[in-house]
Amino acid sequence: MRYGVAASLLFAASAAFQVAYAVDACPGQGVAAQQGVVGFNTLIDGQPGTPRLPQLTVVPSYNFEEEKFVNQLSVSGVPASSGFWCQAQFELFAPVVKALDGEIDVEKSVAASWQQRWLIDDGSLPTLSTVVEVQVPYDESNANTEISLIGIVAKSTARGAVYFNSLAVSEDGSDFSSVDFSGVVGAKHIVNAKLAVFADIVIDEDGLYALELSAERDYSSGLSLGPGIRLLRPVDGSNGIDVSIGIMIFKVFGG
Repeated sequence: MRYGVAASLLFAASAAFQVAYAVDACPGQGVAAQQGVVGFNTLIDGQPGTPRLPQLTVVPSYNFEEEKFVNQLSVSGVPASSGFWCQAQFELFAPVVKALDGEIDVEKSVAASWQQRWLIDDGSLPTLSTVVEVQVPYDESNANTEISLIGIVAKSTARGAVYFNSLAVSEDGSDFSSVDFSGVVGAKHIVNAKLAVFADIVIDEDGLYALELSAERDYSSGLSLGPGIRLLRPVDGSNGIDVSIGIMIFKVFGG
């Protein structure tokens, strides 16, 4: 019964949103440019991309402690140029590729996500967005589907933006009786029209935390590069720091 009520509320919110924004082509593009994040970090900006233009994201990284190379690839897009669905972004994630000790391993799972921006920063209230991500294994019949629910708050500042992400992850499908929680707090500083820098802190309930520093360089061709470094304190409380470096390569096609 509660699922029927939730579906009705979601439908009503969707209808109200469509009516409210039907007169505009796609509001909030300026906010998306101000609050957007392209960098090797954990921040999720909650901003939809350019409507109806496909986007490619590649994130290669290297972990010095584990001597491991990881590469993530995804494609995403905004399905509509106006109304409710121009505030949505859908993304498909290819299996993660890892290289360790000369051996290449392909993670046998795929993922998909739906990100929705519900409220656009209007100068007083912040941007509010959500992400639902589902990761499905495809090689083991008894493996569990992982579901992530993410809440995003972003607020523009005079020279950038500040962010708060709250993550709840269930590794056993829709069974949310055992959930892992984590959070990310970060900030963006816009240096000029083509360059921005980011700093954020990641904390989870087990006490693991990381400091991330990254940058974003935008090019007129629709290409953005976001190099960064992650300094992670192991959860066992040891004094060592786990260092990873990487770069986000982001490309918008057709713009």
